Order: sequence, then structure tokens, then C-alpha cells
Amino acid sequence: MSELSNNLANLTIVDSEEEAICVSESDISTPFSFLHCFVGMFLTTSVIHFESMKNTLDNVWKPLGGISILELGERRYLFRLYHQVDVERIEIYGPWFFNSHMLLLHRLVVGDDPMSVLLNFLDLWILVHDLPIGFMAEGVAKQLGDFIGKFLEYDSQSISLNYKRIMRVKTRINVRLPLKRRKKIALQDGSSVYAHFQYEKIRIFCFLCGRLGHGESFCPARLTLEPENIVFNWDISLRAPPRRQVPASPWIKHDSSDSARDSRLVNTHNQGYNQGAQMGIPIKGSRNVMLESSNLLMEGQTFQVYNNPIQCPVLNDGLPTDGLPTIDVQMGFDSEDSPIEPSDGNKRSRKHYDSNGTSLKESEIDVEKIVSAGLIDQARREL
Repeated sequence: MSELSNNLANLTIVDSEEEAICVSESDISTPFSFLHCFVGMFLTTSVIHFESMKNTLDNVWKPLGGISILELGERRYLFRLYHQVDVERIEIYGPWFFNSHMLLLHRLVVGDDPMSVLLNFLDLWILVHDLPIGFMAEGVAKQLGDFIGKFLEYDSQSISLNYKRIMRVKTRINVRLPLKRRKKIALQDGSSVYAHFQYEKIRIFCFLCGRLGHGESFCPARLTLEPENIVFNWDISLRAPPRRQVPASPWIKHDSSDSARDSRLVNTHNQGYNQGAQMGIPIKGSRNVMLESSNLLMEGQTFQVYNNPIQCPVLNDGLPTDGLPTIDVQMGFDSEDSPIEPSDGNKRSRKHYDSNGTSLKESEIDVEKIVSAGLIDQARREL
């Protein structure tokens, strides 16, 4: 026993693990080339079937130079392309989806770590509605783009949209923040109007917290809210309609079987409405509406609005944190009400005059005549 005690007393811990090794420059390997590489992650907590995703994106992208897709772990994927043409096409025509789940992409450069680079940003085209006459200028587009996220591009070629006083702006948004709904604009006469936003190519977003990637039924905010305190401040109007739509033919008539089918659809929608009311979802308005496929709320409904702010857990890469810290999902609402004004470098508002040469106020302008005249001028130029 005494021998064992002596051995324990003489035992020493060798700190060999703390001794650093020296590495010469000749032993350092060349950094991995990330030429034409993207790292990506899908904005969802659902499981992604790797083989199905790889085949789907390969068929959608159809890369001329080929593509390699590797699974990195932690829900991240490496996309290696082999020609600059394919890289530019993927960057320009995004965003991309798999099973309605949005793909967040980041183009890698020298020094980037694919496992630690932030995947929080997405480039989207946004339609700005209800702009006053004279505000269709790039300076206004830049202010609105920087309010929504980071301004990237102004589409000055959308003549048909300009006639409708709709502006198209490309913006880089943070998907971890709520979508912006509108922005107040100050007019020269002291009054103000609101410009409303619609986002192109977005699919799943939450009517409760306003963020992309999940519906209101799976929003972490429900963990901290009572059913009577639920407020839906976002709705389906934020989703822009497809740019290319086939108009319905005025000569097509529907027979009795179509009417019976529509009746069955309405009954199904009403059942969903009643189930939502039983769950405590505060809904009012007409029941005969169209169900939105990617969200459980119904399109066209008007929701009861409460004054209590909603507290929503902060997400980290789409997952709730352990401590469930909360943020106010109404954040940014105050900034929507702070007006913006055109800077001195922007285009001045066009003045319109009547047949006698008298200047007209904005309320006296016949917009339809202006649009018609603009269309005639455009047709003459094309001839």
C-alpha cells in the first residue's frame, strides 16, 4: 500500500499536448481553389433528400460545363461549376427552390470557409406599388431598396409597369429579418402616401413573424403566445403574381360539372375556416376564399388586429435557440412610417398643363389620358 502511495505521489502530468509544433512554409499546402463554387443551404428545418435535390437542380440548371454537388454536413452543400457562363446564369436568374424550399447561395472567394460563411442574404426583385407621379426615378428606387435591404439594381426597362406607377427594384435582403411591407413617402405639398411592396418568387413565409422559410403554423412565436394574442401583420398580398400569365379566354364556358367541382372546393375551404376558428385563430370576413398552398391561412381574409406586440424567438440558421430569446416581430413598423423624400439629384416631378397652359395639380391630372398618350408615343417610336 505504501508503494502505491509513493507511486501516486511521484506521478507527474507531462504537458506535451501544450507544446507547439513548428510548420515551415514548404509544408503548407496550396489553399483549395473555390473558382466557380457556391456554398448553399435550404431555408428550412425539414430533411432534404440529397440525391433527389441533386438530380432536380441538375435538370433545372442544365449547366453547359457540368456540375458537382457535395454534401458538407450541417445542412450545407458545395456546388462546383466548370464554366463562368453557368455561374452567371445561376446568379442572375435566382432564387432557386427545391420542394418549395428556398436555396440560399453564397459565391465563394479565396479565404472563405464553406462551413462558417454566413448564409443570411438573398437577392430578390421587388415591385413597389402606389408611387406618386414623378417618383419613377432611380434615386427613389435606391432609397427604397436601401430601406428594404441593400439596393442592387433598378429596372428601367419595365415600361408597362411604369405606366401603372409600379417600380421594379432588385434588393439584397436578410432572410432572418421580417419582410418590409410598405414605406411612407413625403410629397412636395406636405402630404404623404404609402408605397407598398410585393416580392417576386417568394413561396413560404410566415404571416405571424413575417420571415421566410416557414409558415405561421410552425412559427416559434407560438411557443410564447396565447391564441387570443396572435396578430397577423403580414398576408398573401406581399407575394407578387407571376410575371408571365396566360389570360383566360373569354369564349370558354364552364359546364355543370365544373360548377359542381367549384362547389365542392368552396365547401372544403369552409371546413378549413371552421377548423381554424376552433383552434383559436382570430379570423373574420367572408369564408368563400382560396386556400394558399404553402401556408395554412386563407387568401383574401381580413384578420383581427390587436395592440399587443408579438414576441418571436430569434432563429439561428432556421433553428430556435435554446434560451428562446425574443424579438419584437413588429420591429421596423416605425421605420415604415418615417417618410423619405427625393434628393436634389433625382429627377424633378413632371409638370402637366391643360389646353390653356394652366399648371395642373396632381389631383387634377387625368392619369388615363397620360398613359394613353405615352402608349401612342411608344408605338410611333417602334414604327
